[in-house]
Amino acid sequence: MLRKFLLKVRDANLALRFSKCFVGYRKLTFLGHLLEPKGISPTEDMTDRIQRAPPPSTKKELRSFLGLVGYYRSFVPNFAALAVPLTDLRKNMRLHC
Repeated sequence: MLRKFLLKVRDANLALRFSKCFVGYRKLTFLGHLLEPKGISPTEDMTDRIQRAPPPSTKKELRSFLGLVGYYRSFVPNFAALAVPLTDLRKNMRLHC
């Protein structure tokens, strides 16, 4: 399978930097996600960070928090519906930060 992949890379005239290639790992953390045979999930560090985040008190903090949790929206069923109160609050906040 690795050989097949490497041939496809070559056929596409792409180059790999082997110092950045990981082969034979069962688990890999990449961009805040844990990749393993059973699937992709958010890392424990990031879920802890979200849970420990202080309640936003300014428009800027609210935007930042929505960005943080929005990055993992694919792991939260009905994320858009759950986020509506926060996005509405963001639109209606009078603070301009």
